[in-house]
Amino acid sequence: MLPLLLLVVACGDKAEDCPDGFVMNEDGLCLEDDGSDDGTGDTTDSGVSDGGTGDGGTGDGGTGDGGTGDGGTGDGGTGDGGTGDGGTGDGGTGDGGVDSGGSDGGGSDWDVCDDGAAPYVELQEAISSAADGSVLTVCPGTYRENIAFGDHEVWLVASDGPEVTIIDGQSLGTTVTFDGGGAVATTGLQGFTITGGRNGSGSGWHPGGGVTVHDAKATIIDCIIEDNDAEYGGGVSISGSSSMLALYRNVIRDNEANTNAGGVMLGGGAGIDADGNLIVGNRASNYAGLSIQSGDSGLGVSLRNNTLAGNHASAGKGANLRMGTAHDLVFVSNIVAHPAEGDNTFAGSESLAGDCRYNIIFGSEGSSTPGRLSALCPDDDHNSDDDPLFVDRDADDYHLQSRSPGVDAGDPDADRDDPDGTQNDLGAYGGPYALD
Repeated sequence: MLPLLLLVVACGDKAEDCPDGFVMNEDGLCLEDDGSDDGTGDTTDSGVSDGGTGDGGTGDGGTGDGGTGDGGTGDGGTGDGGTGDGGTGDGGTGDGGVDSGGSDGGGSDWDVCDDGAAPYVELQEAISSAADGSVLTVCPGTYRENIAFGDHEVWLVASDGPEVTIIDGQSLGTTVTFDGGGAVATTGLQGFTITGGRNGSGSGWHPGGGVTVHDAKATIIDCIIEDNDAEYGGGVSISGSSSMLALYRNVIRDNEANTNAGGVMLGGGAGIDADGNLIVGNRASNYAGLSIQSGDSGLGVSLRNNTLAGNHASAGKGANLRMGTAHDLVFVSNIVAHPAEGDNTFAGSESLAGDCRYNIIFGSEGSSTPGRLSALCPDDDHNSDDDPLFVDRDADDYHLQSRSPGVDAGDPDADRDDPDGTQNDLGAYGGPYALD
């Protein structure tokens, strides 16, 4: 099963938003507080704690009060009468699971399974039925649904990862919608492929084919977002001044926008914390990779260790990156290089204030205004216009060659080291949330 990576962004969420048993580091990430528990991971009613999945999740004493919740696999072998009171414990994954009664004695390790081996067959039904703070484990399969979280604070976690756990919108609208609620710490998806979204027919505003976040907060981790299309933001759209999306360790590829922003679009004063993402092969008229049209109404725009490459802008502007209004921008340890079609970057005329260090920006820029990225990221602040030397762009392999100028060239802060303990490599395959 994929480990649940629980993080909260620095941009807007305060330290008190961390779940019990966590502390916020200087980057705004919620990390386990080693001094606050006995090392086995206490749990909380939120369902998203350092213990795992709520009261009886993975906390005191191994996996809760004797297994996977009251009556899960404990209190006398395998629970009171088989596999516990209700299969996987009172509430499936502890207090605040799916509902009281778990899997009716079926002993399933999942909360949602499309073959009927769990309490729920459909993702939407599980989301709508779950208590806030629930962590719902999803078995491998293809879920042909268009799901909406509404004001439900629920995590969906795919047990076996995105290659075998697919949410397919079947071209019937946006595949995944976060709207009208949620919280970065307790609402989101981990380990899915999100595909088949289409939002571009009829009159009006049609943002987000794969994912739409509007006036909501959420986190997406370890997902593949591919083959979606929309009028704007083919892969992901984030809009609304109260919206905040954390994107960690995702692949966003081969999405398309009929107008602008094929991969990811940020607009309407929304915030974003993107760390360790590969954004490649997306298509649009302009701004095909990542388009920041306007962001940060107090929530912040933080981009660290992302790779933007090989995106197609048929009208020529900002194939990989468009930087509009984003004051107090954090732009550190990224690679923006090798557009497939069009100029590499485009920036507006605004004077952009921010932290812009340790990046490679390789390719032509589409604006001569003061806001262009070469002005935002001066050469004397550890930024470079050298070729990053990807392993094999033609085969979509965006790892760095051993002789790449991006190796061990990123943010030297120890908190940003690569998983092997060496200094941060630039791009999506470096930093603490590096892609495999």
